[in-house]
Amino acid sequence: MAAVVLALAAGCGGSHEFVVHRPAAEPATGTSDLVLRVVWLSDRQLPAGSRAGTPPLLSLYGDGRLIVSTLDQTAPGASWPQLSEYRVDAAAIPRLRAVAVAAAGASTRGDQDGSMLAVTVAGTGGRRTSTVPATGTAGQRLLTALRPTGAYVPYRAAAAAVVATPTTDSGGQQRNWPLSTLEGEPLAGTAAGAWCTLLRGAVLAQARQAATGATAATLWRSDRRLWTVWFRPLLPDEPGCAAL
Repeated sequence: MAAVVLALAAGCGGSHEFVVHRPAAEPATGTSDLVLRVVWLSDRQLPAGSRAGTPPLLSLYGDGRLIVSTLDQTAPGASWPQLSEYRVDAAAIPRLRAVAVAAAGASTRGDQDGSMLAVTVAGTGGRRTSTVPATGTAGQRLLTALRPTGAYVPYRAAAAAVVATPTTDSGGQQRNWPLSTLEGEPLAGTAAGAWCTLLRGAVLAQARQAATGATAATLWRSDRRLWTVWFRPLLPDEPGCAAL
């Protein structure tokens, strides 16, 4: 799984300074307390909702859970993401957090296409996020330090968000959306208009079943419109659509 994570940063480029913030206070240790997170960003034009609908590369929690996305983050849409859950020794958490703080405080430039890593460091004083060039020394050092090792289990989310945007593209595979409307809660920060619907329990299982065989290009018919859909399992610190 580590190779997937590292490959996402390889071959990216651009030239950007990244923002530096003071690190948050000491990390909390609860099962849903985020310690650090790494999200892959791209300068390429992606559909509205893509960022909210794509899981982070890595998320480390206070109890030592390291949740890793094994789905290609560059896809402009996705079937159900596959997330893996590893365990990090409690004694290693402060060291990994220190590497993330150092990465966020470094001063370097990206490569040619401007792809970046958004590095979030969390603690009892809140969260601080900085952007780091994806193939720069600081970003690569962080990804190497977070390289997952040992046994893992599939991450099973208790809830998932469906992020949907209407489209006029009628080509490719089309399916009927089997659940309620995709026009749910408006998703903040998406100028082109994206909607988010929270799924739990039986409807979550139905959505997973519906996603079987779907691809990044699959379009969904609902409310007499076609939609691009991202299935986004929620992570332990994400209570709902507003957290995306």
